[in-house]
Amino acid sequence: MANASKRSQSFPAGPSLSEIFTSPVTASRPPVTGRAAVVITVSLPPLLGRSEAAAFRNQLLVALEQRESVSVECAGAGPFPSLWIQLLHAAAASAKAHGLSVTLKAMSDECRQSFQAIGFDFAQSALVLE
Repeated sequence: MANASKRSQSFPAGPSLSEIFTSPVTASRPPVTGRAAVVITVSLPPLLGRSEAAAFRNQLLVALEQRESVSVECAGAGPFPSLWIQLLHAAAASAKAHGLSVTLKAMSDECRQSFQAIGFDFAQSALVLE
C-alpha cells in the first residue's frame, strides 16, 4: 500500500485541439466528388462543461470523417466558455481545409459577447455565422 501512495500518475500529453481535427486519418482522405453536400444540424447541450465538450468534439469528428458540414444551433446558448470557442474554431479550420464548414446559427447577444470578450475575430476565422 505504501508503494501505491508514492507512485505518481502520469498521463501522456494529449493532442492540442487543432491536432485533433487534423489527424492523418481525416486529413489524408481524398475529396469526395459527385456527392451532394450534407449538412447536419446539432444543438448545444444545456451545460457547456469539459465532459460535454469532449462528447461534442466526438460528434464533430464523426461528421467531418463522414464529409459532412456542421450547423450548430446556438439560439438557446448563453455565454460560451473559451474551451468551446477554441473547439469550434479548430473544427471550422479543419472543416474548411476539407471543403466543409462549421456554421453557428442564431447566436444570442450573450454568446456573441463571450466571443468578443476573448478578442475572437470572426473575419479571420473559418467559423461561418448565419
